[in-house]
Amino acid sequence: MDQLRCDICGVNFKEKRCYRAHLKSKKHKNHIDNNIKDTYKCACGKSYMYRQSLYVHKKTCSYKQEPFTQVQVLMKENNEMREIIYKKDQEMREILDKKDKEMDEFRKQGSKEMDELRKQVEMLIETRNTTNNSNNTNHIQTQNNIENQYIVVNSFGNENIEHLTEQIICQLIKTSPFTCVPQLIEKIHFDPEHPENHNIKITNKKMNYAEIVKNNKWVTANKKKVIDDVIQKSYIILDETYTDNKDSISERRQERFDNFQNKFENKDETLHRNIKNDVDLLVINGTNELHK
Repeated sequence: MDQLRCDICGVNFKEKRCYRAHLKSKKHKNHIDNNIKDTYKCACGKSYMYRQSLYVHKKTCSYKQEPFTQVQVLMKENNEMREIIYKKDQEMREILDKKDKEMDEFRKQGSKEMDELRKQVEMLIETRNTTNNSNNTNHIQTQNNIENQYIVVNSFGNENIEHLTEQIICQLIKTSPFTCVPQLIEKIHFDPEHPENHNIKITNKKMNYAEIVKNNKWVTANKKKVIDDVIQKSYIILDETYTDNKDSISERRQERFDNFQNKFENKDETLHRNIKNDVDLLVINGTNELHK
């Protein structure tokens, strides 16, 4: 993250809230006044940081002007400098306010997308807890290589997760919090015993596209978005299962999963990069294994 700098005071800040507080501080305002007071100019145009230096210069300065006019020049230049510093200060505030508004919009959009994903996951969890799976209307017929019979393949986003009990998911949370997302994705989309969920594949790892089942057929989709979707949906399942079963998990394992959640939700670059790489390889290898 880029640092914010106050050129007037010569101070750097890592957080915007600290920078905003500094702009309103007495120290910052004093520096503005000091910058004006500590600048001494001769009517000839030369500037000095110290009054004594200006005094020495005037002894040899060939520029002659009436004392009253010299005072006017100094006052004019001081006022101009004050105006410049004030404008710069205002520009900094406006830039910061603009960034705040952009960040608010980004958070609102992210929250909206997360709510939509949560609704989809809640529907999947409800399906898992019922014995009737007749609501999965979006499907295609593919031939089962093992039993030579037709299998109903669910559309991407409508996977059957009845086989994923809370006990199975809690075991992932307890034993491998930092790799539980790709492990859960594997259990959902690449379990050999559940071909009805084999609805995603990457046939060319060099291309930026994936294939998913949608509306009774295979369609091409943006690989990055597909990977992001399965990661977010799996995380939501883990998060909700953890919330419902937290009391049955030891404090030490709770701390480990809480640490993982904190990094995941705060967009830790290393964690998200590792998860995306693992899921990318998982889909490629799963494609080679299940879609020969």
